[in-house]
Amino acid sequence: MCFLGEEFMLEKNYSYLYNPLAMLRNPYMRVQTEKYALETCSESNIGISALGFICSRAEQFERIDFSKIPAVQSLVTVVADGKKIPCSGTAPCYTAPQWYWSALNQYRIIEAGRFVNKFDMMYLCFGESALRGRFEIFSLPDSFTVTVDCIVAKGESMCDLQYEMRVPDAYTLRNTSEGAELSVGAKVFYIRGNDDTLVHIKENSLIFSRTQFTVGSHFAGLSATFYAGRRALDRHKVEIGYQDLYPQGTKLHYDPRYGVYEFILPEEKQCFDYNNPAERNIYDRILMDIVNPSNADILLPLCFRKDGFNVSITGMSPMIRDGETGEPTGESVQITKDWHIHPDNKECAEWFACDEKDPRRLYEGKWSRFYTVLKIPAKSNVRREYTCAYENWGKYCAVSHAQLSLIGWGGYHIWEQTAFGSHGETICYQMDESSQCGSMIADIRPLYTVGNYGQRKKYEWSGNVGGGEFLRYERDGKRFELCDVFVDFFAQSPVLAETRYRMRTEDEKISCSLTVNEGRTTDAVSIIFNYRFDFNDNFSYDKLEYFNFPSVRYARKMFELFAYGNGKKITDTISLKNGFRRATLPNDGNNVWFFFYGVPDRNSSAFQNLNAQEQALASDQNANVLLTVRRYAECVNGHTYYEPNVVLHKEGERCILSLASRGKGRISKGNFVELCLELTVLPQKYEDFYGQSFDFDSQREKFNTPEFAYRISTLNAVTAEMARGTLIGNYPLIVRADEGEATFRIKGGRGLVNVRAEGFADYRNLLFLKNGKPFDDGVHGADFWQVNRLEDGTYAVSVSLDNSGGDNLFTIVSQKP
Repeated sequence: MCFLGEEFMLEKNYSYLYNPLAMLRNPYMRVQTEKYALETCSESNIGISALGFICSRAEQFERIDFSKIPAVQSLVTVVADGKKIPCSGTAPCYTAPQWYWSALNQYRIIEAGRFVNKFDMMYLCFGESALRGRFEIFSLPDSFTVTVDCIVAKGESMCDLQYEMRVPDAYTLRNTSEGAELSVGAKVFYIRGNDDTLVHIKENSLIFSRTQFTVGSHFAGLSATFYAGRRALDRHKVEIGYQDLYPQGTKLHYDPRYGVYEFILPEEKQCFDYNNPAERNIYDRILMDIVNPSNADILLPLCFRKDGFNVSITGMSPMIRDGETGEPTGESVQITKDWHIHPDNKECAEWFACDEKDPRRLYEGKWSRFYTVLKIPAKSNVRREYTCAYENWGKYCAVSHAQLSLIGWGGYHIWEQTAFGSHGETICYQMDESSQCGSMIADIRPLYTVGNYGQRKKYEWSGNVGGGEFLRYERDGKRFELCDVFVDFFAQSPVLAETRYRMRTEDEKISCSLTVNEGRTTDAVSIIFNYRFDFNDNFSYDKLEYFNFPSVRYARKMFELFAYGNGKKITDTISLKNGFRRATLPNDGNNVWFFFYGVPDRNSSAFQNLNAQEQALASDQNANVLLTVRRYAECVNGHTYYEPNVVLHKEGERCILSLASRGKGRISKGNFVELCLELTVLPQKYEDFYGQSFDFDSQREKFNTPEFAYRISTLNAVTAEMARGTLIGNYPLIVRADEGEATFRIKGGRGLVNVRAEGFADYRNLLFLKNGKPFDDGVHGADFWQVNRLEDGTYAVSVSLDNSGGDNLFTIVSQKP
């Protein structure tokens, strides 16, 4: 039924996938789009457990109250060897269930993002039968596909398979010549069977069935698609012509099961070598002419897929450009990818190793799937270009923030990864804390820094110094996790990435909104975290901390020294070796910074005194971590504080930096905390650094010292004076244009300063000026800026600005055609 109002108003073309609880065994997975809301269950009522329409959305980022959605009863039944056997439950699909990545729920998240969410539950059991089943959801903004299939470890079996959905009386079911319809009032799901699946209605049940098919060592079964509205049925009516500019050999295929047009790009003959400057600006490019001959607008799902071991997959920045001019159009592209393969358990003792025929190998491998949903107006011809950058976008490295599938590695939850260029992971996030044992900030690596992990080669992975938490909240011996995570991949690449999160603690006492920004750089990675905690009730706590570094549950570092200060000076240095236990760090809240450094050098006597495990960590670690609090406001129990309560303490063998609450064990309803935190990853040694930075070159003797950290923190303190337009924020630098022009003077910032200018009426005919003179940082034309379309129909333009000298006047202006 419709549960958000009377009229559907906003067509945002997004979807959210989320796990509503933070517990080791979580039976639910939910999808919410602008058309419908869907819940599945992996225990007892296995399959779809709730389904409803969305009729309006005044707020773009609100959770649906699933208690108001009609419940659905699901039943999977198989007929094998003449016996009818209902699904009796789900078996664990992990080889080491106590390992913290396992999360002990039955879901594997395969793809997640703005347009497509794909997940399955493995190992459906059918009594004593050797058959195992699998239930999968593939979700688009206006449709979703249900797949139920079976597999058997040995031999083959002839089967009948049936999936029954018993819907409540609020719904109307109707058989049609093409399938079935499920409706409430004017809202209709049009349901079509795929492959050999029969769809029919029996009383108040919707039944999908497939008879007399062979089940063996590969999955086989039934499939049906629910289309939320008649327009979604017309996708196949479009006509697509294309020219594969690079690479040659692209093929176009329509997948009727999922309702997606797939461009299948061939992999490279050999991996790109980014030590060769000519290979840093090789882009995948497909020019498309899309014709909609019908009398209605069509939302067209497209997928650009690439597979193979020669694909530079760690950082890929896809986008849609104007097919006539090459200008970015602001039409979003979802990034999903994987590079994991289960090792063979005959050759490897790792917990995620498995047999070569194990069903978990489905979807493993090295692949990328980039999705967009284009609105093609009625009776129109739209020319677009798909472009994908790898290492560079124009003169500078591209940046991307995307979901990374863990199928093949073993952990199956939502995992996100940021890459600068395409030569390794830079930052990883595990915002969905359903495992209760991971860390929200996971792997952290420096950029343009050689390390042992990559055999000390340029353009290879560097060592991991990761682990950080946004919230640590404990009461009566229990830790309450942030959960129910909504992820909005607002801008995924290639200049200034922005990802927005909404989450809450499992006791619902605390709500959190978090925005993560990553911008291009030529030297050191700096990530901006803007977040706020709202306290929804009065409560007590034993421990309440608004940030931890490293995480108590995830830390790969051998830092022995610590320094801190503010925007004016270095306050103190502290040895973290034997004897240190705890210190409260006084500060005035003025850009207070904290610096972890002092890893024993591999050639030093201190390194030789470490045990074997410590030496392994120290050998891999080639970066220091700098944290700067750019903004802080804590309103608790009638007082407002503008400087954080900073505690450095030893917990086990780890030294943890905490921004602790001043609530003194109790919080009042309506209290809040706001933070802007900058995390910068600095190379330890100048000789390991191969990026481009005049500032780094001039400070080579200061690397690995508090003086260097103080300098970088101070240089990163960016301000802007507006000559035309409005300043929205400094971290990141966001301005709003006035009648198509934004002119501003930037002060501060090392090297590149990434700016987003909002409020442009069109994405076309943009001009970029520095001190009154046009500049062009492109390599192949119109390839150095980023565009995102906002909800009000205007455009935001992101560009990396070279602010050498620390004081320059910039203009972004929309010219009349």
